[in-house]
Amino acid sequence: MIDLVLLAVLIVVGVPLFLYLMQEQMIFHPQPLAPAHRERLSSLPGVEPMEVAVGEGHTVHGWLVKGTPEGRKPLLLYFGGNAEEISWMIDKVNVLAGWAVALVNYRGFGLSTGKPTQDALFADALAVHDHLKTHPEVLSTHVAVMGRSLGSGVAVYLAAERPIRAVVLVSAYDSVRDIAASRYPFVPVDWLLKHPFDSIKRAPGIESPALMLIAERDGVIEPFRSRRLGSAWGGAAEVREIPGANHNSISDAPAYWPTIRQFLSQFQP
Repeated sequence: MIDLVLLAVLIVVGVPLFLYLMQEQMIFHPQPLAPAHRERLSSLPGVEPMEVAVGEGHTVHGWLVKGTPEGRKPLLLYFGGNAEEISWMIDKVNVLAGWAVALVNYRGFGLSTGKPTQDALFADALAVHDHLKTHPEVLSTHVAVMGRSLGSGVAVYLAAERPIRAVVLVSAYDSVRDIAASRYPFVPVDWLLKHPFDSIKRAPGIESPALMLIAERDGVIEPFRSRRLGSAWGGAAEVREIPGANHNSISDAPAYWPTIRQFLSQFQP
């Protein structure tokens, strides 16, 4: 009997403790930028490498894809998934003609320094936004934001804190807290979770129009979570499901970029 009681105590205490200590490793998966790939990116026309100083002496690194035509253009800020080194997007966003697109790696990803946390990602998003609004090739009155998976929470936060013309969310969640609570119902998530990414709480106060893209077969972020976020959105929210796509394949679907391009075209000057 004593052994069973001890085992029960170890489970009740040990599992939550393990999840608490390992939550950063479970949420964030920093990816490096290979030197050869970095060299290729430095020579691409219309692509400007950038570094933005953020808190605690760190810098976040990325690229401004300036696109065509030359001159001041509306800006799209993109925030990626939890294992997404952002440079792969450089070759994709050229389909967004007339937009400048900012791609910035989170702390610890690519050439960005520091460690990712919810608070760091939120603060860095504000810093990057404020930095780029003064760029000579950015039309500061026309800034949109796009977030995929983990980055949807960063995009929602930015839209709640800054005047954003439009929001694109891909595989968006209601909150990381709600996901964790559903997967670990025996764990006191509210006490232990340091990175709640509570988008559903911020959504009602955001009036920017939103496009929410859902992968029909998403097994990572269940489609009902995006729909719940859309229902709570303060402004107009268009929710579109991509048939047959899953969490990782949605961006390869034929309708993906055309749908985003059509939505953003409404907000070009």
